[in-house]
Amino acid sequence: MSDPFSIANSASADLIFLDMEDLESLAGLVGQIRSLSMLFTGRAAILADEAADALMANGEADFRRRRTAELLEQCLAAAEEAAAPPLDAGLALTDPALVEFLDRADAALAALDPRLGTPAYKRKLHSLKGDAGVVGLRDEAQCCHAMEEALARGFHPSQLVEAVDWLGDSFAARRFGLDLPPVAGVLAGLQRRPPLGETLVAAGHVHPEAVAAALAQQAHLTPGRPLGEILIDAGRITPQALAEVLGTPVHLPLRIDPDRLQALDAALAQVVRLQGRLDLPQRERLHLDRAVAMVGRARKGLHLTTARNLLERMARVAQDSARTAGVELYLDLEGTQVDLDRSLADQLADPLQHLVRNAIGHGLEPPAERERLGKPRVCLLGIRIMTRARAVVVEIADDGRGIDRAQVLTRAGLPADLPTDGQALWKLISQPGFSTASSVTAMSGRGIGLDVVADLVSQWDGDVDLASTPGLGTTFRLTFPPRPPSPFNQPCP
Repeated sequence: MSDPFSIANSASADLIFLDMEDLESLAGLVGQIRSLSMLFTGRAAILADEAADALMANGEADFRRRRTAELLEQCLAAAEEAAAPPLDAGLALTDPALVEFLDRADAALAALDPRLGTPAYKRKLHSLKGDAGVVGLRDEAQCCHAMEEALARGFHPSQLVEAVDWLGDSFAARRFGLDLPPVAGVLAGLQRRPPLGETLVAAGHVHPEAVAAALAQQAHLTPGRPLGEILIDAGRITPQALAEVLGTPVHLPLRIDPDRLQALDAALAQVVRLQGRLDLPQRERLHLDRAVAMVGRARKGLHLTTARNLLERMARVAQDSARTAGVELYLDLEGTQVDLDRSLADQLADPLQHLVRNAIGHGLEPPAERERLGKPRVCLLGIRIMTRARAVVVEIADDGRGIDRAQVLTRAGLPADLPTDGQALWKLISQPGFSTASSVTAMSGRGIGLDVVADLVSQWDGDVDLASTPGLGTTFRLTFPPRPPSPFNQPCP
């Protein structure tokens, strides 16, 4: 039988170059990953199945690829942990491999210099984890793995000094036959997710006063706007430095002065009017028409932006809300490359945030409840942006409880058995102040949210479709028309 670790490493490498449109190659790789569930045992086998499912799931290819790679890495880590030989503390120094490892321990810890960039730090840490696991140092390997997870959640290397110190104490205790320091406290400290401002200060990129000012602006002036974006606009941090801390590229929306756009529209409209009055030879006329058309297309492009920033912001909202609500969440994003009118993209942020929080706070069940209902522990929330017949369609779908129609009708003062379709239900729940929550929480109960969505849809002369099935989930589908034509597109007098 083939070595399962070799199969897993080979699958991880193949995943990088996989053409997701090549169904034959895709099926082959899924089968390869699925075979790991029979070669591994315990949690590693479960993670292998989840990795295969993630690769086959609906959604964007890049998201499926990243999710599969993450699950494969977790599968390997779980398999390595299960395969690590137990260490007998009384016989620790009789193992030449362990003696050699401890002799190199100081150099290994020195390699975890917090001044290293995050990718370099991750490589050093991963090597140390593997070496510790090979010689049977389970607590140390577990600590290194928790440090890797902490980095993935937004920790900066400078915030892992306590864990590095623990590793040093542990290696010393192993070398001299002393009692090991308890690892539980270190692991607990690595479980939390540090605020971005704290991480930026720890990394030396931003002064604490600048973070405090940005947080105040976020709370009172621009709720929902990412802290990093506020700091960049204020000139407190560069996009490159923020990307280094986050470990991912930073995509900033292009900001255009509306007064300048208006002036450009007026100038272009004047050019079009003059164009019709000029008496030019046919060749010059053709060149002029082409030039004006190119400028017109470029002008239209200034109104557009991709949905990437909007979806990435909603992903952060969903993850934070899921932690607050105590639900396990699988997030399916689709449409990062869809072009949106800039004004619509800006105005969609708050309504979408309310819909996401509403789905998690009202609709999705905690793991124990889902298991009682025979559902998977992990909830599914899909956020999709697409275009249909030039209209923009935004869809938020969950697989939670669904809307309790009787409860909604009762709260609205109507008979609980009154027949209601999706449109009637939407009119009720989108009324200002309406809420079915029995108490006010951080997630719901204030009756603010869906009326914000209704206001935006009304401003854009759009539509809302609501479909909800008890026990199966709810889907909100918002449809917006193309933006009104600019003065440049108006007929000339």
